[in-house]
Amino acid sequence: MPTTDPLVSTGGMPPRATSSWAVRTLISLTTATPVGPGSSVAGVAVVNELKVRTARLLVKTGGMPPVLTSGSVVGNEESARLFDAAYDEHARRLARVLAGREEHV
Repeated sequence: MPTTDPLVSTGGMPPRATSSWAVRTLISLTTATPVGPGSSVAGVAVVNELKVRTARLLVKTGGMPPVLTSGSVVGNEESARLFDAAYDEHARRLARVLAGREEHV
């Protein structure tokens, strides 16, 4: 992401240009400040950046995060395998949490 601010992600655009995207307002001592992009594109960009950074950290520590990759990128068979593996891992972790044996990984 070109620009990341703790309160507002502008996607590289000047803050004034994105203020209409804001869906929340923070009231400070001096003014009401719009925050939180309402644009689906901005929201998806933020989430995807968090996913990439998390995956990078996991790989650095020897882990491989479950991933979902389109068949147009890796082929339909590999895409289906990755999908099944990711959801099998999700089910395994969820079962541990529901059984009261939460795993802190």
